[in-house]
Amino acid sequence: MKLILIRHAQAVELGTENATNDFDRALTAQGKATAAKLVQVLKEQGVELDAVLSSPLVRAVQTAEPLLKLATSPQILICEDLASGLGKPKKVAARLNEMGLRTVALVGHSPDMEELVAWLIGAEESGIRLAKGAATKVNSNGIVSKGGGTLTWQITPAFYDPQEFEKASETELLGQ
Repeated sequence: MKLILIRHAQAVELGTENATNDFDRALTAQGKATAAKLVQVLKEQGVELDAVLSSPLVRAVQTAEPLLKLATSPQILICEDLASGLGKPKKVAARLNEMGLRTVALVGHSPDMEELVAWLIGAEESGIRLAKGAATKVNSNGIVSKGGGTLTWQITPAFYDPQEFEKASETELLGQ
């Protein structure tokens, strides 16, 4: 199975724009633009999705919505185990294995997505930091399991969005 792990795009700060709690934080205008640009980049890379799984938090669902343009299924599957702070790779893997699909996008949060990448490739810590709106592809060798995956690429907004490139530090550009 091919997994595209995506960190949600930029969201409003807690306490602003009707975001009275962390769950309801929506994407900013820049975040929506980043999510749309990411879909274009994935399309150019030939990515076709069998399913889109998302954290139930608003900012993750809004990041996932444009991905439906690449999906054979026109719906986002909410995965509670991708919610911020849950970090349950075994449960996510079990759900993916039950689905038995070829290519799945997972949209979640930091540090959970980085921890999931590390778990999939069998590392204590992957050293990968996902910027908001970044995507990482991991190919699993059959069953999705700890250490059963290979990291194949990472796309950061600094590389596909000129505004993000201008704001990015050298550390972010190098993926450290």
